[in-house]
Amino acid sequence: NYEAAKSYINKYFNETDSANFSEYDHFYTALIYQALEDKVNMYAQYDKALELVNDSSMIKRWAIQKAVSDSYLKDQEFEKAIKYYNDMLASKPDVNFDDHEGLANIYSKYGDADPVKKAEYINKAVEIFRNAGEKFPIQQVYATYMAASNINKIDDNMKNSLAKPDYLKVIELLAGKADRSNGENTMLKTAYHYMMFNSYINKNVAGAKDFAEKILAIDPEYKPALEIRNLK
Repeated sequence: NYEAAKSYINKYFNETDSANFSEYDHFYTALIYQALEDKVNMYAQYDKALELVNDSSMIKRWAIQKAVSDSYLKDQEFEKAIKYYNDMLASKPDVNFDDHEGLANIYSKYGDADPVKKAEYINKAVEIFRNAGEKFPIQQVYATYMAASNINKIDDNMKNSLAKPDYLKVIELLAGKADRSNGENTMLKTAYHYMMFNSYINKNVAGAKDFAEKILAIDPEYKPALEIRNLK
């Protein structure tokens, strides 16, 4: 009941004799205003929380910055989302792969929303994924796959084969793995699919058929691969 919560917030801030409002008061107030879609008051309360938060706070500065970034991203205010996300990365200890992926995804969505600067922002996302894959080897396959998926957005029907190096890397990392998960099979099949059609449009029908056979070893009912395999 957010309207009731808002009423008690007003009483708390305006009708009590306490002058010691904390970062928690402002952070949770921001969440209530967020639920009410009152963005002006929401961001004002987030700002106050960031003014008061310190190293001894149970809630962390980076967590507030992430919440602010998420809110701006939801509103497609990408520059502000990036600014607060970078602030979060600078203040969070032990930044992990998911944190890097979050920034890459903001740039990817920015590129999708801005045709004029699409190539610039998609390339930023690709760079982040590639760097994160090097930094966190356990995530290298997924990071390489995401780099390929993103850069393929700015190719013109595979005309420039922009995603080819990354998809070949996915194949290199997964093709010989005996205990692949379902997710890894999906990534490998996608990489083979790309290479199958990339070979076909470059008039390498034999190569396309070879990749089709590799797909069918994973998914015997995959229609595009069946069609390529049956070409005369």
